[in-house]
Amino acid sequence: DLEMHNGPIPLELLGRASSRSDVLAAAGRSTPQADESREHLLVTVECAPATFEVFGYTCSDDILRYSTNLRVRRLVAGQEDGCKDFHETELQPWLQDTGAEHLLGASRESELAAVVAHH
Repeated sequence: DLEMHNGPIPLELLGRASSRSDVLAAAGRSTPQADESREHLLVTVECAPATFEVFGYTCSDDILRYSTNLRVRRLVAGQEDGCKDFHETELQPWLQDTGAEHLLGASRESELAAVVAHH
């Protein structure tokens, strides 16, 4: 399951929310503005019925804690269906097992984003 920004949202907030913005508002969080998030878009992958977008930014706190900050957003019928942040601590074991750890290098961010979007 994809987690929302800044960790999982309590399940009781998910039941009656009509949109992700409603859920975030109920949890006291805010979603990034569309223009801001588009600025960091690295890759978009169509995988019917969903579209996956990978952004090279998560939040300002993560920039200080991690060197790799990717946000994967899942869209279904044009509406955001889920979002999960990934950092090197989660990606490194997976990439190491597949022999692709070199993708964590700063110059390989676009390639890493494409690999993450397809998996």
